[in-house]
Amino acid sequence: MSPERGWEFRERAWEPSTRPPRRIGEALSEVAADLNLDDPDDVAAVMAAWSEAVGDAVASHVRPRRLHDGVLLVEVDAPVWATQLRYLEEDVLRRLGRKVRPGVVKSIRPVVRRA
Repeated sequence: MSPERGWEFRERAWEPSTRPPRRIGEALSEVAADLNLDDPDDVAAVMAAWSEAVGDAVASHVRPRRLHDGVLLVEVDAPVWATQLRYLEEDVLRRLGRKVRPGVVKSIRPVVRRA
């Protein structure tokens, strides 16, 4: 329609940022901090170090799912692995601390995967 019929150009509702571009990792870390979530780099490092920290036998039955406030939620495929992980927890925490950073993972919470 023509401008005479009531249509007019409107400016965009947002303006481009004057800040210089940042790496996506920096932006994600900032958003995570705003939402009270763990640092994405720490989460990624824990997930990447998991198999080496627990060994292949445990890693084939126990998978890390989420890290929140230092609690690593892991999914086990049978209750026996939850029990085994409770026995190994101190050692696993120490290994993760060496691979990632001490204190990133403070405890491990196993949950049994539903069939």
